[in-house]
Amino acid sequence: MDAIEASGMGQFQAGIPVSPVSVVVPGYKLFSVQAVTIAALFGGPVAGCILMAVNYSRLGKKGLAALTFIVGFAITALAIFIGYAIPANGTYPIALGLLILTRFAATGMQGKAIERHVSLGGGLGSKWLAFGLGVAILCVIFAAVFVPVYMSSAHSKVIIGSKDEVFYTGSATKQDAQVLGDALKKGGYFKDRGTSVFLDKDAHGTTLSMVVREGVWNEPGTLAMEEEAVREVADSVGGLPLHVRLMNAAEEVKKEGVVGRASIDGKDEVFYFGKASETEATALIRALVDEKYFSGRGTSVMLSQDEDGTVMSFVVSDGFWDDAAHVAGFEAVVRAVAPSVGGLPVKLRLVNTALDDKKDVMVN
Repeated sequence: MDAIEASGMGQFQAGIPVSPVSVVVPGYKLFSVQAVTIAALFGGPVAGCILMAVNYSRLGKKGLAALTFIVGFAITALAIFIGYAIPANGTYPIALGLLILTRFAATGMQGKAIERHVSLGGGLGSKWLAFGLGVAILCVIFAAVFVPVYMSSAHSKVIIGSKDEVFYTGSATKQDAQVLGDALKKGGYFKDRGTSVFLDKDAHGTTLSMVVREGVWNEPGTLAMEEEAVREVADSVGGLPLHVRLMNAAEEVKKEGVVGRASIDGKDEVFYFGKASETEATALIRALVDEKYFSGRGTSVMLSQDEDGTVMSFVVSDGFWDDAAHVAGFEAVVRAVAPSVGGLPVKLRLVNTALDDKKDVMVN
């Protein structure tokens, strides 16, 4: 009896009949966590979730299969939308995070089921198939999303006159570009010499990028001049603040700043440029009020900050810049309000009503 039981041929144990245990090998294959990760690496969360949905379907969980696919599709669509709303270098951490999240989800939701499947002799889906799916999804996304966007932006421009042009991207429209171009022409920036300007609108605001000659961005005052041109046409694109960029012919950004307006009474105002902030501009307004320079008469002051330091520009009547007493008075005002913008030294600039620079004085 012992010999028979040891050989597995016995059907009785201690006089009790025992049925032989039969193991049913699964007739289907499941995709491993590694396969899901490979698909997600190339095709994003939706590709990985498609394989997870296939697994759930083969395990008889149709509801979870559908839900997994929907979630994967939604996350991928959201990631693409966010990718257009943030700088390019910010998309890489998001992509890596989504890949890790997809692998973590596959492990937590299906890892044990896959292990049990393999222990019963079940097979695993091909990783090459997972790779192919990922690449296929990538091609679909590229064809359906990136190509149309690229083609749209590549041809989205209006011609002002016969040579000058305004390109528009993001949520900016052809009408926006036309109005901006007309304003630039009226202000004298466009002179039918083939000048290019890029208008972009997105969740972060409005950006005007000006294409300039090679190396001109390093010349003193170039950014300030372009920022002033932008300030003059700001109303045509929705008003301030605006981001300003200087680009070369290859559309590489070489220098950038901000043009904004701050006011606490709706009359007196400080326009801020370059690296100056709205917070600093508002602080300067309050300091100028304390010094009785601002008194609700609609006076304007310009604050600029860049690598060369801080500049305060005051609009004065003709000849004021030649009057030593008046110049000394402005120096005293600058010295008094300098702490509101980071302290001295500050360059005092007196300009005429056309904003032409008439006198510069370094206040220490």
